[in-house]
Amino acid sequence: MFNKNVVSIDIGTSTVKLVIGKFKGKEVQILDIISFKTPSNSIHDGQILSLNEIKEKIKEVITNQNLKFKKVIFTLDSTSIIARELVLPSAKDEELKKVLSFELDQYFPTDLKEYIVQYKRLDDFSEDEVLKSRISAVALPRVIIKTYLELAKDLGLEPIALDINSNGIAKLFEANYNINKKSKDMNQTIAAVDLGNDTINISIIQNNILRFNRLLTVGGKEINSKIANNLGFSLEEAEKAKIEQSTFKEENIPKSYLIVQEVIDRFIDNWLEEVQRIFRFYISRSPENKIDKIYLFGGHASLKDITKYFESYFEIPTEVIESMDCINIEKSNVKKDLIAQSLNSIGAIIRK
Repeated sequence: MFNKNVVSIDIGTSTVKLVIGKFKGKEVQILDIISFKTPSNSIHDGQILSLNEIKEKIKEVITNQNLKFKKVIFTLDSTSIIARELVLPSAKDEELKKVLSFELDQYFPTDLKEYIVQYKRLDDFSEDEVLKSRISAVALPRVIIKTYLELAKDLGLEPIALDINSNGIAKLFEANYNINKKSKDMNQTIAAVDLGNDTINISIIQNNILRFNRLLTVGGKEINSKIANNLGFSLEEAEKAKIEQSTFKEENIPKSYLIVQEVIDRFIDNWLEEVQRIFRFYISRSPENKIDKIYLFGGHASLKDITKYFESYFEIPTEVIESMDCINIEKSNVKKDLIAQSLNSIGAIIRK
C-alpha cells in the first residue's frame, strides 16, 4: 500500500519496538527493527500516561539513528478494548455498515459514544440456505486514541492507523506462508501466543482466519519482581538472572540457580493454567474446535526451553516464531530474536 517506508510503533510496558518498513506485494519489507526500554510508569494497559517522556525517548532514538520516515502506525493492546463476533445476513460493504450501525448497541454492554468502533468481514458462509457474514467488531476507547494521535503530532509524523495486536497477527497468518522455513498446514488450528511483560495475548487462527482472541493479565514482569525480592536484586539484575538461569527440568543445575528456577517454574505453571483455561473455553464452543499447533512470540518467547514447558503441558507441538516467508528483512544485522519480539509491529504494517 505504501511506496515509502513507515514506522510501526508498539509501546509496551517493558520495551518500545520501532519497525521501519513497508508492505509491498505479499510481503512486509523490513528496513530496520529497533527496541529500547520504555520510560518507567509511562504506559499502563495501552493508555499512555507520560506523553512527554515517551515522545522525548522516541525522538532521541530517531535523531541518534538518523531515521527517516513521515508516516506512523501504532499498535497496542488493552483490557479496555471490547471485541465481538457478529453473524449478519450477507450484504455489500456499504449496506453492511448501515446494518451494523443499528446492531452494535445490543452487542456492546457500554456507551459506545466513548468508543471508536471498527469492523472487519471475516468470511461469508451459507446457513439454512441463507448467505451470512461473520463480522469482527472492535471498540477502542476514544481517550486512548486521543493520546496516540497527540504523540504522532508531537513527533511530527502523519498517523496512518491505530491497530490492535491481535489484528496484526491475524494478517500475518492470513496466507499460507512458511513459518520457520516449514510449510504451515491450512487445515490446522493454530494458537499464536504473545508472551509479554504485562499480558499474554492468545489468538486462535483457523483456516487462516482469526476466530478467537483473549488477553490475560499475567506476564513476565511478575517473575522479575519475585526474583528481585527473593535475592535482593535490582529489576535489571533479576531480568538477567531470569534469562541466563532458565532451564526446563534440568538435573544437576548449580545451587545458585535453584531459587531463580523455582520462581520461573511457579509463574510459568500459572501461565500454562491460564492459557489452558482459554483453550478449554474455545474448544467447548463447538465440537469441531481444537488446537493443533502453538506458536510463541513476544519478549518472553526468548526464555530458554519455553517451548518444552508448553509441549510438556499441552502435548501440542510448539515453536517460537523465528521467521515467516511474508517478512523480508533487508538488513543482515537485524537480530533474529527481534522478529519474535516485534511481530505485532510487523503485522500492523500490512494495510489492505
